[in-house]
Amino acid sequence: MKKIFYILLLTFTTQGLAQDPQLLENTWFLQKVVIDDVDYLPTLRGELDISPDYFQVGHSLCKDYYWGPVFFEGSTLFNLDDNPLLLLGVCIDPFYTDFMDKHYSIYFVNAGLAKNPFNYAIENMGGGIKTLTITNNEGNLAIYGNQELAIRDRELPEIKISPNPVHDVLNISLSQGEIIETKIYTVSGNEIFTQKGNRQELNLQKLSSGIYFLRISTDKGETTKKIIKK
Repeated sequence: MKKIFYILLLTFTTQGLAQDPQLLENTWFLQKVVIDDVDYLPTLRGELDISPDYFQVGHSLCKDYYWGPVFFEGSTLFNLDDNPLLLLGVCIDPFYTDFMDKHYSIYFVNAGLAKNPFNYAIENMGGGIKTLTITNNEGNLAIYGNQELAIRDRELPEIKISPNPVHDVLNISLSQGEIIETKIYTVSGNEIFTQKGNRQELNLQKLSSGIYFLRISTDKGETTKKIIKK
């Protein structure tokens, strides 16, 4: 029995060593995802950790992760197990969750079937900077670096909403720019209200009492605010 165990251990260890050791030695920080040739930049930090036996991708700010076994094939290919363990996080702001879904979609279909196989390539950029590109079976990419990406605050004009809590009409005021669209989401992330155009009043009379998230899209960018309907 011990002989079988040592043979399996040797095989498994050799499999891990066949990989570029840089893949296993670093925590990788997300730089962008590319889906159907469109670049999506992170709205929050994304991380990837790979060991010889497991794979973890997630977002520490939201305490949200996928974790599961990884199976290497050759020196640049790996497969993931279907139906990985999902550790649900604390973020409900669609500004973050929408991007998290895009990040996870590189690896899984509806949090279930893995988009195997995955190809990876590591490039040394000089000065200790490295990039990791992972390509799924659809040709979509997740690109990481070995150094944390500085995610800049959204450069938006000052936006105020009042009154909050609100009974009927919510007013939005901007220090500059114009509103393109406003949306309201429930705490579970469901979109329930959309208003297009540079309109700075929202009639919420028919909205049920509770807590919601208001996403305001302007010609300068987007921001999300929590509102309370009484």
